[in-house]
Amino acid sequence: GEMMNAKELKSLARKFNIPFITVGALAEFARSLLPKRA
Repeated sequence: GEMMNAKELKSLARKFNIPFITVGALAEFARSLLPKRA
């Protein structure tokens, strides 16, 4: 699917040098903003 998996999220966190928990929080935030796609 379009959702990034945990492995991709972790690599992103390392790339931008931010805590993984922040990546998860941002992902949840973005998901809440985006219209639901069935």
